[in-house]
Parts: sequence; structure tokens; C-alpha cells
Amino acid sequence: NRHDSVDLARAAMISRRFYLGGETKQEIGRQLGISRFKVARLLDIARDSGLVQIEINSPVGFDLDLAGDVRERFGLVEVWVVNQAVSSHEDDRKPLGLAAAPIVAELIELGEVVGIGWGRTLSTMVDSLPSFPASTIVQMAGGATSPYGESPSDLPRRLVERFQVESFLLHAPLFLSDPTTANALRIDTPTASTLAQFKRLTTALIGVGAWEGGHPAIAQALSASDVNKLESAGVVGHSLPIFFAGEGQVVDAGTAERAIGITPVELRAVPRRICVAGGRTKALALEAVLNSGLVTHLVTDAPAAEAMASSLP
Repeated sequence: NRHDSVDLARAAMISRRFYLGGETKQEIGRQLGISRFKVARLLDIARDSGLVQIEINSPVGFDLDLAGDVRERFGLVEVWVVNQAVSSHEDDRKPLGLAAAPIVAELIELGEVVGIGWGRTLSTMVDSLPSFPASTIVQMAGGATSPYGESPSDLPRRLVERFQVESFLLHAPLFLSDPTTANALRIDTPTASTLAQFKRLTTALIGVGAWEGGHPAIAQALSASDVNKLESAGVVGHSLPIFFAGEGQVVDAGTAERAIGITPVELRAVPRRICVAGGRTKALALEAVLNSGLVTHLVTDAPAAEAMASSLP
């Protein structure tokens, strides 16, 4: 043993004071007449020698181990994984939306300008938010006909009704038929006013859609030629008007110049980008979005996290 018994005994005694007694390194050092750096070295000795073994248990409803794996793999700031006990059905978005609501409410600070996407999980989350301290909500993608009876403008409208925040909506389709029409709409006063808010965003809330031959709402907004080009480019998922291939590449099959919504460059400039998405069937799409580097914070569920973990080489 490279440390003698006196070192180990002292390391153990200091560890009890630090970990169990709540004393600081400065306090311990001052009382023992040693520097706080030596206290830190003795604490390291206690951990390295096995005298101190730290165990952190996951709170009910969350899987910290999976969250740590996902965070490290994709270089995210924070990750929450709702465990299997909470989200028992891999395609049931409601449990994840319910679990995400207090997390997102805690992340958003007073007076923020928040951009929001759309989707069923985000919809449940919006209706479940215990608070929403932001001052302004901005719709980040134009409208599309959803098979679930919602449009992107419904979520900000409900936030306005519940929390009386200022809102900027996009009264425009998600995709136009040609770039000239899209450009004309972008300079239209109400649309231009909303698009100008993207540079003010402090937080973006986004969902993820699996491609699987074309999400119904997205496919309806595109031509058959668009869909064929996207599939040929290997698209596996989308978020807002942005399409992603498996390794996180942003795919533009001529759709970007006809889109009304935030661009990848604008989204990347937002300080905090929170993705709320889960389900095993969305794992491939979610992985692509995370690979793109456009997400900083993630709230997901165990089926999606486990599927992403199993795809590790």
C-alpha cells in the first residue's frame, strides 16, 4: 500500500468530518493546522483507497445512470430520463409530457423569451406546466395540418391563456410552394415581426418527429418530389422545419428556402435548447437530432434512452 496506516486513518477521520459532519475543507484545515489543499488530497486518498465509497441513488421516476450515459455521449448540458415505471408504454407521449412540465418550468427563468415547436408530447407538457415565468412566447414554425387536431399556433395560444405572456405567432404555412412566395411572405409585416424575434430567444422548446416514410403533418405540406428527395438523402427525423439524417446532418432537399420557421443557424444561436421527446420508435430520429449539436438539454424516457444506448458501437 502506497499510503501508510497513519495517512489512511487521518484520511478516514477527515472524510467523516467532511461527508458526514458537513464541515468545509477550510474549516477542517484551520482546526488541524493544515492547508485546504492537503485536506483535499487526504479526501482523494480516502476515495482512491476505498475507505470512502459514494453511492448516488436515482430518485423515484428517473434513471440517473441512463441520463449520465446519454449526456456524455452527446455532450449535452443536462439530461433527464423518465424511467420505465413512469412511462410504461413506449409510444404513450402523455407520461413524458407530464414529467417534463415541472422540469421545464424550473429551467425557464423570469422574463425569458421562449420559442416553442409543436407535437403531442409538447402539447401535454404545455397543459401541465405548473408555472411559466417567461415574458414572451414565440412560435418557431409555420402551420401544418396535424392528424391529431392541433397546429403549431395552438401551443403558444394556450400559454397566453394560462400565463398571460406576450406572444408572437406565425400566421403562415410551414412550407410554401416556391421560394418567391416564401420570400414575399417573410417580409409580410406580421410574419416578419415574428421571424425577427428568433434572435431574441433565450430558450427554445422543441419536439422530434420520426420520419418513417413521412410524418403525416409534414408529408401533407410537401410534394411527392420533396418526400422522395428527403428519403433519398437518408432523412430519419425532423424538428420544426429542419430535417436530419442519421449522423445528425441537416438535410435540405430544396425545402429550406420555402420554409417559414427558424433555421438551424438561428436555432444554434439560442443559449438553451430543450428537447422533449421519447418513445422507442422515435429513438433513431432523436439520436439524429442530438448528433446535430442543436440540443443542449434533453427530457426523454427510458425506452428511447435504452434504444440509443444499445446503438453504441
